[in-house]
Amino acid sequence: MPLADMPRLDGGPTPEQQRALRALGVDESSFRHAAHGSDVFAYVEDDHSTLRLQITPDGRVVDQTVLEREPLREAG
Repeated sequence: MPLADMPRLDGGPTPEQQRALRALGVDESSFRHAAHGSDVFAYVEDDHSTLRLQITPDGRVVDQTVLEREPLREAG
């Protein structure tokens, strides 16, 4: 595995990913590492949906997905 593909030992995003998170206005606690590889997924939530952004180690956003949420219904 190339060195660039190795996961970071401290678990944090790369400096470039940190810059991308700040530029996007994403709190650095609102991300997770991809299951495979060195990308991170950042999450921006609003009342009805969540925007998921995939950020490569060099700070590029390569994918975005809008995750819609169903409104909660009252039991009864």
